[in-house]
Amino acid sequence: MSAAQTKIRLVTPGELYGPEFAHLKRAELWEGELIEMSPSNWLHSIVSSRLGGMMERHLCAREDLFVSIEGAGFTLSIDPAILVSPDVAVFTLSAETTDTWLAGSPIVAVEVLSPSNSASEIGQKRAWYLDYGTEQVWIVDPRRRVIDVYTAGGRIASSSGPQLCAEGLLSGLAVSWPELFRGLDGRRER
Repeated sequence: MSAAQTKIRLVTPGELYGPEFAHLKRAELWEGELIEMSPSNWLHSIVSSRLGGMMERHLCAREDLFVSIEGAGFTLSIDPAILVSPDVAVFTLSAETTDTWLAGSPIVAVEVLSPSNSASEIGQKRAWYLDYGTEQVWIVDPRRRVIDVYTAGGRIASSSGPQLCAEGLLSGLAVSWPELFRGLDGRRER
């Protein structure tokens, strides 16, 4: 092995739940590779919370659906181990749901871009979500104020405002740019 190569220790889902990794606040497994995630910055947190709140209010009459904001983890695959935690997720709970991570994919997964995200990693996560059964993947770029919505058939919507009218499970939800970005004009991340 050359000095430039690094041997990556693969982690199993069982190990991720164990004491060795208990100190991690937020992590994912990408084909067994541990990806430690930094805390969200203020813009990311505000946009995730507001968008998740809009989805929650829209779906509040549906007792079978749940919305998680920056929290729920999903086991897309055991071998290879793919465990992801979208910024916002719409999902159902099955009777056998007991693990720390939910088995299967969310119905809707939202990834809010941070300055540290690369296009390739977001593209990989989008592909995994769709390959493992997520119906819609929303990619939100809060700096450019653009939302792209994808299904297995490709991108179905792209909007830079003043609103995005959702389809499918979220049909009837109108994401309003003035509500989503209220108070953020002129404020930028450094």
